[in-house]
Amino acid sequence: MKFVISKHEREIIERFKLSKYPSIYKTDRTDNILFLELVDFDVCSYLLKERMINNDQYEHILNEYQTYLMNVNTDHFDEYALNHYKNIVQIMDIFKKYYDN
Repeated sequence: MKFVISKHEREIIERFKLSKYPSIYKTDRTDNILFLELVDFDVCSYLLKERMINNDQYEHILNEYQTYLMNVNTDHFDEYALNHYKNIVQIMDIFKKYYDN
């Protein structure tokens, strides 16, 4: 299956790629920063290159996303961190749109 991401989706991904990780992730005593790196280096790359992945990769990324969602507490986020979080959710929605098995 070949797919082509839209211009709007590409802009969302590129905005994330240009952003800095919010400092809250460096002090929140979770592994959430590792998920940010997974999105930054893997998920965004797969989407921008319109590259297919196998079921194991897909399941691993979704499992990590679920863990991230369980660990993240947006109550303590400043505006920048909250917008960054919303951008991650958008990227994962795009990811699921194209890779949903």
